This record gives sequence, C-alpha cells and structure tokens, in this order.
Amino acid sequence: MSLNQLLTQPLSVQTMGAPTLDAYGDEIPGALGAPFVALGFLEQMASVEFQADRDTTVSDWVAHIRVTRQSGATWIPTVISHLDVITSNGQVFQVNGVPEHAFNPRLQSVSHLICKLVAISG
Repeated sequence: MSLNQLLTQPLSVQTMGAPTLDAYGDEIPGALGAPFVALGFLEQMASVEFQADRDTTVSDWVAHIRVTRQSGATWIPTVISHLDVITSNGQVFQVNGVPEHAFNPRLQSVSHLICKLVAISG
C-alpha cells in the first residue's frame, strides 16, 4: 500500500498573500484567490489545557498532504506556504512555518508535504 492511498481526506487550502496592518500595527494576512482542495490527512500531535485563571488550550497539529492535486483533468503541484489556512470538517488551522518535503528514497522523489499547524478555531 502506498502512502497516497492513505492521504484521502479533502482539505480546503486558502493561500494567504502579503499582510496588511490593522489599527494596532499587527499584521493581518489577506486571502489570495479562491481556496483549492488537496488530499491529505490531519493528525493531532499534542494537546494541553489549563483551567486556572483563564481558559487556555494549546494543540499541535500536522497535515500530511499529497504533492500533487487535481485541477480539472490535469495534476498540478500542491503549493503551500507559511500562514496559509487549511480547513477540514469545520476546523480551521494555519500553517506554522515552511512545509517539509518528505523524501522517499525508494522512489527517489518527494512523497508528500508535512505542514505544522496551529489550530485557529473548531
């Protein structure tokens, strides 16, 4: 069984562009174009919840995504970068850092992308 047979969960990816500044000088990334769907798999790596003075929830997620996606009748490369937004089953995540390219030595090629995620909502 190949890894691509396991990467079957549809993930909606919104490419984010150059940020603008809000009234406080914080950067707000803007969306570029329409979202696209890439096949992959989401995995929760860790979760921490503290119920002390205020509610705090921290969770680390990873998305394994195919390196190509179907656009009409052709396959094109999946391009994901830092701050892009991934949505799946009502959960929204933001890519944290540059995605890693997982190299498969048997095939001598990149098998999939590994994206570290931060949970935004859901």
